[in-house]
Amino acid sequence: EDDIADEQILMSESLELHFNISEVIGMILRSHSYSFYSIYKSDWHDVIIDMTQSHAIKEDQQFGLYIISDMLEFCFESSDSNVVSEYLAIVLPIILHTTGYIQSIGPRQAASYCIGVITIKYSNEFIPYINQSIQCLGRSIAMGENTKDEIGDCVDNSVVSI
Repeated sequence: EDDIADEQILMSESLELHFNISEVIGMILRSHSYSFYSIYKSDWHDVIIDMTQSHAIKEDQQFGLYIISDMLEFCFESSDSNVVSEYLAIVLPIILHTTGYIQSIGPRQAASYCIGVITIKYSNEFIPYINQSIQCLGRSIAMGENTKDEIGDCVDNSVVSI
């Protein structure tokens, strides 16, 4: 029983740390926008992408997708479309796979939110991905949120993204 309680405390602390780090990165992106991209690309990008892969635990996947959503939402406003297209080519396969095929609500919710951001901010660059995105969002809606362990806005984000 003590081990279970200790593990729950550790998980709670880990989630709080993820939240705090993502908030700090979000604030940096809001204040520095594209000027932060070179630092992100050289120091964070590979780690964040690795955290979103299927071998990572769901909490790390969700954290990585939160960082990606902040990048999409705040980083590329003053950049050209080639930079955005390059970044989308890397992250959209991850986002789409997570949205359409991952059962875990946390990462799926974050990924479906990313699609919504992309459709609003980068509609021209998003055109090649529209059909696949609609299919993945439909799968996400069909999977629903019927689990005991997690709650989220996954279905809501998927519907809004469509």
